[in-house]
Amino acid sequence: SGLPDGTGYLVVQSSVPAEVYVNGKMVGVTGEALQVPCGARYLRIGKPGQPNYFISEGRSHSIACKAATTITINPTPFSGSSPGAAPAPAPAPARAPGGGGDPY
Repeated sequence: SGLPDGTGYLVVQSSVPAEVYVNGKMVGVTGEALQVPCGARYLRIGKPGQPNYFISEGRSHSIACKAATTITINPTPFSGSSPGAAPAPAPAPARAPGGGGDPY
């Protein structure tokens, strides 16, 4: 398939356009075949144009060597490493983190 030893193609599909992170490094965008090191990797998706603004929980996945691996990662609401001042991509949870927002 023309891939160097130790690499494979990763295609991440998502319900929203997003950046793809492999082991914490941005490697490309959803919907494209990205050449990455094969083996067990930690994958997440992030908001385009906002480095390290993750919109999914991380997950481990095995990338096939010299082949294409396609997975789907959709945004998941969670409390993670997103900047506090940025708007959340999903509706706010019913309870505010840290107990803020309670009028009493």
